[in-house]
Amino acid sequence: MLASLAHFDAPFHCSTTKWYFISEDLSRLIYMPTLRYDMAKRVEKPKDYGSVGKHYFWFEKPHRLEYREVVLLTVYCIFDFEPFPFDQHTCNVSFGSITRSYKLVQLKRPTISHRDNHGFEPEELVVPNTSRLPFRMKVQSLKPFLKLEFGYNYSYTGITIHLERIYDGRLKGGFVIPTTILAGLSIISFLIDPEKVPGRIGFLLTISLIITSLYMAIEAPNDRGFSKVEAWMCGVQSAVMFALVEYGVILALHKYRMIIETNGKMNTGKVIKMIDTFSLFFSLISFVSFYIVFWLF
Repeated sequence: MLASLAHFDAPFHCSTTKWYFISEDLSRLIYMPTLRYDMAKRVEKPKDYGSVGKHYFWFEKPHRLEYREVVLLTVYCIFDFEPFPFDQHTCNVSFGSITRSYKLVQLKRPTISHRDNHGFEPEELVVPNTSRLPFRMKVQSLKPFLKLEFGYNYSYTGITIHLERIYDGRLKGGFVIPTTILAGLSIISFLIDPEKVPGRIGFLLTISLIITSLYMAIEAPNDRGFSKVEAWMCGVQSAVMFALVEYGVILALHKYRMIIETNGKMNTGKVIKMIDTFSLFFSLISFVSFYIVFWLF
């Protein structure tokens, strides 16, 4: 980050009509506001290329002092990954004068410079190119505000960084679409002959294991908690679990078929077909409803 500070000091006056370079020795005699970054973990000054470090401090008539410095700023921000992969985050980077109260130093709203095809353009809202990041980024300047410290108000301002995760094709093609297809295939199990026990159970267990494997392969924040991914996982696995439980009921009817038909007039064969038919439509409607509600909300 290149930090540039323009300071207007009325008492400081020079008769020059052009920009005047202020040397390092002279700069020690001139007051310039000292800024502090809030929530800063580390503020580093990278070394410049060359035998002598770069010093940028200029004066412009009548009262403008301009100072620039390149800093590597690492700040603390609280991110909530629970809505992953639809999470959005906001990080405020505020800074202010810590040597003079707001009566003596008043910061204005900063302008943000970004590089495009025409150079650097100062703006209050910037949408930089973040093709290498999994987020869309917006950087906006903050309006000046006062901060109370040790009984005095100090002038502060800063920037806000808005991050919106890009729902990329890897998650869609590697997890969402395959699990949707697999959950749909589990509904086909209601059409398999109940007498084919290994085929029906093996079919459902294989689908459940594949869905679990796809879930374990997701690249996601480890501290996301119960996110949207887990909610989707519960939805698709519930379709498979419902089919397994329903088949367990059918196997129980088969096991006690003789007792049920002897003590009553119930035809277990027809009951099993009715259960399979009802479960087929119930599972289909339930999964479609879950799919619609998940993507709408």
